[in-house]
Amino acid sequence: MQRTQKSNENRTASILQRLPVILAVTAASYGLTLPAGARAANAQQPAKTEQSQPAPQR
Repeated sequence: MQRTQKSNENRTASILQRLPVILAVTAASYGLTLPAGARAANAQQPAKTEQSQPAPQR
C-alpha cells in the first residue's frame, strides 16, 4: 500500500509541475494569449534592487 501511495504522490507532483505548460499549450491551441503585461504563473520575478537613496519627493 505504501509503495502505491508514494508512486501516486510522485505522479501527482510531476503533473502539477507541468500544469502551467499544459495550460499554456492548450490555450494557444484555441488561439488564446496572455494580455500584454501579464505574467505566467511560473515566470521568474525580477531581482529586487536596493536603492542607496530614497527617491526625491515632489
